[in-house]
Amino acid sequence: LNAVDLPKIRTPYLTPRGQVIGLVWDNIPLTVLILLAGLGSVANQSVEAARDVGANALQVFWHIILPRISNSILVALSFSVLGIFSSFTLPYLLGPASPEMLGPFMQRTLREVQDPIGAMTQ
Repeated sequence: LNAVDLPKIRTPYLTPRGQVIGLVWDNIPLTVLILLAGLGSVANQSVEAARDVGANALQVFWHIILPRISNSILVALSFSVLGIFSSFTLPYLLGPASPEMLGPFMQRTLREVQDPIGAMTQ
């Protein structure tokens, strides 16, 4: 947007907010898949029974749904944390060369070396 002089919106790139947005965006598909699988273990009859005795939506969630999907939440949280740690530690564990991830390497090839064909090939 800034390149075409549209509203000057500050980018969250290289800010803590931007890192959180990127990590959440990256982890949404797997987390949703795991949580939906966990929601399959919640019986409709237990939710309906709680509503019949006068429980509101928050009480149904807190007392019926949340205890039944707690294992799925733990698995999703574990996968997210392990993914975050592996993305930071993997280049250092692979050796003293500290390999660079492919996306930044392609951008650097395009910008610094001025080799668009090489960047597309990478």
